[in-house]
Amino acid sequence: MYAPPVNGPAGYFLTFTTYGTRLHGDPRGSVLRHDNAVGTPAFAPNPVRNRFERALMTASPMRFTEDQRRMVAMAIAEVCARREWRLHALNVRTNHVHVVVTSEAPIDQVMNTFKAYATRKLRESNLVGGGARTWARHGSTRFLRDEQDVIDAMSYVLDYQGEDLGGTIGPGE
Repeated sequence: MYAPPVNGPAGYFLTFTTYGTRLHGDPRGSVLRHDNAVGTPAFAPNPVRNRFERALMTASPMRFTEDQRRMVAMAIAEVCARREWRLHALNVRTNHVHVVVTSEAPIDQVMNTFKAYATRKLRESNLVGGGARTWARHGSTRFLRDEQDVIDAMSYVLDYQGEDLGGTIGPGE
């Protein structure tokens, strides 16, 4: 059925957001980059911090259209095929992306590759301007220890994100 890499985790669960759509102090909560450990509480809503973060923005928030979501999904699938990474699940939303993937590459390299390739494809297709900010800095990176972790992450990505917006890829797609 599924064979994880010999010397690594069973997979990675990556989440990254579009530029300016999830700032610190947001009422939904956020995670501080240096304190991003499983079980760590989210940074509490803070209107003052949120206004400060918004004032630092150099461009408008990025919210994907249907065409942009489809292009991002296609770009991530192409990266996986080209690099022989196993794409388990992908869901591109209007303001964030969830990916479950198995790769022997370092987790941060995988996420950065997805973001760079998707941005390049968006620009080549004239779906995003050359100077537009597409992604927020970094994202959430979680190691999946075993096959059950991979299955659970896939279920979350494919079944618990709300209405299918057209940027979803599951097993065998």
